[in-house]
Amino acid sequence: MSLHYTPGSGFFEEYKADQNHTDYGFTPVITSSDTINQTDLIRRRWLDNHFYGLVTSFQHRWRDGLDLMLGGGWNHYSGRHFGEVIWAEYAYGLEPENIYYDNEADKFDANIYGKITAQLNDRISALVDIQYRNIIYQFLGPDTDGQLTDQEDRLNFFNPKIGLDFHFNDKLNLFLHSGIAQKEPNRNDYVESSPLTRPKPEWLWNTELGAKWRPMQNLELFPNLYYMHYRDQLALTGELNDVGAASRTNVDRSYRAGLELGVQYSPASRFTINGNMTISQNKIQSLDQFVDRFDSDFNYIDQVIVELTDTDLSFSPKFVGHLGGVWSLIQNESFGLQCTANLKMVGSQFIDLSGDDMNKLDSYETVDIGLIMDVKASWSNNIRLKVDMINILNQKYANNAWSYKYTIENQSNYLQGFYPQALRHAHVSLIASF
Repeated sequence: MSLHYTPGSGFFEEYKADQNHTDYGFTPVITSSDTINQTDLIRRRWLDNHFYGLVTSFQHRWRDGLDLMLGGGWNHYSGRHFGEVIWAEYAYGLEPENIYYDNEADKFDANIYGKITAQLNDRISALVDIQYRNIIYQFLGPDTDGQLTDQEDRLNFFNPKIGLDFHFNDKLNLFLHSGIAQKEPNRNDYVESSPLTRPKPEWLWNTELGAKWRPMQNLELFPNLYYMHYRDQLALTGELNDVGAASRTNVDRSYRAGLELGVQYSPASRFTINGNMTISQNKIQSLDQFVDRFDSDFNYIDQVIVELTDTDLSFSPKFVGHLGGVWSLIQNESFGLQCTANLKMVGSQFIDLSGDDMNKLDSYETVDIGLIMDVKASWSNNIRLKVDMINILNQKYANNAWSYKYTIENQSNYLQGFYPQALRHAHVSLIASF
């Protein structure tokens, strides 16, 4: 049995322009010639949380080739989110700790599981894994009238998995695994919706057929085919819920399917090449996208529904690959020196569900090199110095972004933000073990 506890606390600050006084509990500023209802301000947004619980497991061998494992856990997450205004250009009643929102939520997560592994014969083994999860959310959120009230939601999940492994010979193993997994909505889904628009949990059925193949003594291949069928996957469609927040909506049918291929090759005793790649399709079969519509004076009119079919899931590139190498220059009992090189490749990907080329991140490749030195000393089992040069080709790329699409007189417009990544940089670490 293991007990755990993790506290966490922190904040970030942001400058916001032209904020309405009423959103922060300020009264309008009245001058001799005007009434000021907006102000520029700096707000500080806090997170104060506690996560603790226990995990336990028990293993028993009934007889040779038949093993039983039982286990479970209980966890409690308590999180307080609050914000304060620390400076405002025009505001009455600004206190040292002007808290304009304060929200606490608790999540209780309990689970039990049982796993049986059986060696059916010399070549075939099987496993059955069954898990039950109970989740209780307690939070402050809007009711059907939009008033903040204490609420609770209880969820029960049953997640079964089965698998077969076939050992043909020393060069070839095959496996077939299939299982169901379910995931609860997150905190924002609860506190930014009412019971009428609260999303349902996600449901996933995943099936994989893979192999470990050694065609030569110094070459191993790891192919894997997978199909992931989603029901009620949560996705941002642009729709506003009944409390005015952008909501994650349950998508009826979606899937991820593809081929993964891993490789490890040792052309020489001190040189190893390893790599992997994934080629995939990640689709939503049908979706209604909601796009805000404005007139020429930028007055809000309504939302337009755009019917999409066979559209790509966001942040899901069709190709991801990695190729790396490790060259051991020196290796003896007291000293070791290795060089490493890594090539990372990521295909283009959409940042929303529209399939619009204006909302696409370009593909990119980065190259890293490194040096690892191990030294044994009388006072230490091992001292490791590791130096990594990251993105040595100075590639300019962004791996994340956001986009807001809207129309003015039926012409599409975009507000976008991109997250550029660091250019050439280095990372140095020193580790001593005793």
